[in-house]
Amino acid sequence: MAEFWERYAEININDRQRKVLNKLLVADPDDFEGGISNKKHISMTNASSATATRDLKTPVETRMLVQSGGGRKARYGIDWVGITS
Repeated sequence: MAEFWERYAEININDRQRKVLNKLLVADPDDFEGGISNKKHISMTNASSATATRDLKTPVETRMLVQSGGGRKARYGIDWVGITS
């Protein structure tokens, strides 16, 4: 987890984004099988749908998260490439 945050230290994210990323980093793989959805983000942060969508945009653009699928089926997971811890 420390290596992840060191790698992305220059990226400005808000508290909701940090909360979701931390949950993904420490979660049991079964907790977020297939990644996190917009709906799960809303559930974890009490954000609106529009806010959750915006919150997921920066981590995807900066490769903190990778997106699979699209629309309502979009899922987001940690980009583990090059991260060992």
